[in-house]
Amino acid sequence: MPYVFTQPNPNDPTRIEDGTYQIVDGVVRVEHTGGGMSKRKLKEGEDPARVARQLLRARVEERGVFWDPIAYPPTKQV
Repeated sequence: MPYVFTQPNPNDPTRIEDGTYQIVDGVVRVEHTGGGMSKRKLKEGEDPARVARQLLRARVEERGVFWDPIAYPPTKQV
């Protein structure tokens, strides 16, 4: 399977997201290196590697990164 990586935040060159991808019945499936899988149907003329990178970036936006602020629930004042 081809390897693909992307830099989700251009301001942070030290972080990358990576994985491998394959095309099955017109669907790009990305196996993320840290675990998990994403998939999306290819449109006519789309580059599978580009779609794989988009899926990697979308996952980062979805789950955030380790150093993102923690959203605690509001505390009740007694």
